[in-house]
Amino acid sequence: MPTGVTERRRLAIVDGPRVHEIVVPAGTVIETALDGIGLRLQPGRQVLVERTGREVATDQPAWRLDDGALLAVVDLHDRVVPGRRRRTDASTAATTETVAWWILGAVGVVVTALVLTGGVSVPDGARLTMSVALAVSAAVAGVTWSVRARDPRASSSRTRGANADAARAATTAAPAAALGPLALAFAAGATAIPPAVHSLPLVVLTGLAAAAVLAAVIALVAGAEAVRDSAGAAAVVLLVLGAIWALALLLGLPAQGAAAITLGAAPVALRALPTMLLDVPPGMFIDYQRYQSTRWAVRERVPEPGGPVTFAGARRIAGQSTARMRTATGLIAGAAAVCAPLALVPLQAADPLRYWGQLVLAATAGFSLVLGARRSSVPLLRWVPRAAALVVALSVATAAILASGAPASGTLGLSVAAGALLVVGIATAAVLVAVGRGASSLFWSRLGDLIEALCVVFALPAGLVAAGIIDLMRGVMA
Repeated sequence: MPTGVTERRRLAIVDGPRVHEIVVPAGTVIETALDGIGLRLQPGRQVLVERTGREVATDQPAWRLDDGALLAVVDLHDRVVPGRRRRTDASTAATTETVAWWILGAVGVVVTALVLTGGVSVPDGARLTMSVALAVSAAVAGVTWSVRARDPRASSSRTRGANADAARAATTAAPAAALGPLALAFAAGATAIPPAVHSLPLVVLTGLAAAAVLAAVIALVAGAEAVRDSAGAAAVVLLVLGAIWALALLLGLPAQGAAAITLGAAPVALRALPTMLLDVPPGMFIDYQRYQSTRWAVRERVPEPGGPVTFAGARRIAGQSTARMRTATGLIAGAAAVCAPLALVPLQAADPLRYWGQLVLAATAGFSLVLGARRSSVPLLRWVPRAAALVVALSVATAAILASGAPASGTLGLSVAAGALLVVGIATAAVLVAVGRGASSLFWSRLGDLIEALCVVFALPAGLVAAGIIDLMRGVMA
């Protein structure tokens, strides 16, 4: 006689370290199925939940669950007791070492500021000696630190407890530790230029070149992947900044022009960073060996298969991308903050084209830095661009105050300041009215994305106009 086909459900039940894989008829009650494997839930204490976290009633039939559902037994009385992390001598030493790198960075910044502002006047021989001493100190400190740094996984396999925590702390503080040697290298390059040929674009270009060379050396000799990736990203960013200042030097632009171009390029670079830092083989996305039937070129090389995706490999790629992102964001936002006063103060009121270019540059750069930072979940990547935007706002306010004090442009400066205050007041009123009426956050998020996109598009052209590229092109065409 023909027999009927019974619908069944395959279920996997996790009870602590044990996993039960069962197949039951679709009409079987879940509680009955649990009794069949010797699993009885204590009422009020244990519950059965799905992988989404939703509680599953045990008095319902199995057909209400999906085939292959994963269920877990959860004890409601269990509490997670956080472990007490002890501050060991090794972690204390790592913190002390990080403070030492910050002190070296502060020395480099102070020396650079004195050189750029002309606050130090020494003979050429003493200047050359100072430059060589700074260069040697930067090289020794950078190479020593990069060689001593080790990957946290390797340190955890060789050591335990305190040493592993210290290794993780040292690797996490890689951008902070790299600040000291790179700042000393920049100061060494800036100090090497004698006062006879003192030119601010040339001084900045020399400092950027020296820092880029040291960053490349650190990337070559580093013992940890995070340090290697951070130093490599720093070398690329410093080389791009050096190319901007070298181009300004070749075109005969003043330091204000190079700073304006750098400030205008910062939002574009920050927007493009996430798409440029994820280094994944092409074979991880598509199985070319299986799905590509026609090659696009005769000499095209089919990418190798990416292999299985493992947790360790994904964590390594994410760690490398995060290290590059932190270093590149810090350098780009720092360059924007340093160049903002030089690019916006003073306002070029005598040249209307450059004047309005400076105003548009300040608005687009400030808004793009503030709005772009809200997409990141890392505190460093959120607050560093916002700090750069604050420097841009303070530079505009300083420029407006200086312009209002000048006899020739006092009315113009006061008009700009009054217009800025009016725009801020209107924006604040609009936001308060919208919030009072219960406007949804999705609308404001999309509006912020639109404003950010427009600011990123117009930031670099505004920087070129503020730098005087239009006048330069007129001279070339004439």
